[in-house]
Amino acid sequence: MPGRAVRFDRPWRLAAGLSVAAGLGACELPTSAPRWQTKWEVPAESTTVGVANFLPAGVTLAAPGGPLLVTVPTPAPITTTLGTICGGSCAVTATIPIPAFNNAASPVSGSFSLPAAVNSAIIVGGGFIDVAVTNNFSFDPLRPPGTAVRGSFRLRLTNGAVTVADTTIDGAIAALTPGVPASFRIALRPGTIGGGTLAYQATVTCPGSASTASINPAQTFVVGPSVAAPGIPLLGASVALVSQAFSDSSAAFDLSQLDVDSASVEAFALVLRIRNPFTVAGTFNATITAPGVAAATHSLSLAPAISDSTASNTTSVVTFTAAEFRRFLGRSGVRLRFAGTVSGTGPGSTVGVQASKKLSLQANLRTTLTVGGQ
Repeated sequence: MPGRAVRFDRPWRLAAGLSVAAGLGACELPTSAPRWQTKWEVPAESTTVGVANFLPAGVTLAAPGGPLLVTVPTPAPITTTLGTICGGSCAVTATIPIPAFNNAASPVSGSFSLPAAVNSAIIVGGGFIDVAVTNNFSFDPLRPPGTAVRGSFRLRLTNGAVTVADTTIDGAIAALTPGVPASFRIALRPGTIGGGTLAYQATVTCPGSASTASINPAQTFVVGPSVAAPGIPLLGASVALVSQAFSDSSAAFDLSQLDVDSASVEAFALVLRIRNPFTVAGTFNATITAPGVAAATHSLSLAPAISDSTASNTTSVVTFTAAEFRRFLGRSGVRLRFAGTVSGTGPGSTVGVQASKKLSLQANLRTTLTVGGQ
């Protein structure tokens, strides 16, 4: 609920005893009513600007209290051939015993592109890569016929020197049946990554078999990894922000209690206390509205946080004209809204973001009223 108005500087009350004044024979009694000033401060509901306002394209907030999510476009599947994976043993079309092979020296390789604005990120648990595989060989390299020995399929995901995922699917628990699409889900490892790309490498190990198969070096093997919905969960990230728009939910003032003669308004100011945990700076508008009257808007500057771990605390006083404030006197439904643009103040216009961070604003309306007199 909005706070109640607080009045300061209560008017002086005249001391009793006109007889004292009458005894001053040479002095005249005042012929006009006394005038005095009272100062009122009306607090608004506090309001916050959440981290969702400071996220670039490709980064979202999963839900209140949830992690950040980075959306990664799915790259085109990579198609390779038996001749490439198997090498010289499969270079000629023939029906021969299934050769043993491993393509670790030349894995099936591709990459995911992270959003351009992501400079670095901290991955938390709960993220996955889904890998779609279609084996168009004439045999299953993980379960070749005629042997109890099993092969394997391995997918490794890296960001520079950081391993983001590394999982081996054993033929004892999964098959790559010829012509039948298969899918594997691979967990991402928690840790810190940089920007740029996530590179993947897929390798196939076949133990070989004395059983024969029709070998054709042109037979294909397709690997198509994708980031599992809804995205890669992040504890936090360093992102680039340039002229990012933001806004808050409006805060309410109760001015219905200030039911006074509008001509008595002498001064009016907005006192705004801001706690900013983000290393962003910019300008924003503070707009006061009420049903049936014109809005009043003034601009302010937003100071950045001292660092990603230390918020800034500032107080700004914005003076409105008496005429602007008179429009809102005695009215209910008065709202204050903030909106503007900010840019990161770190290297490359970066700012550290976490799901729990919020910019908080507490606004008070301060006015001086003249009471009494003619």
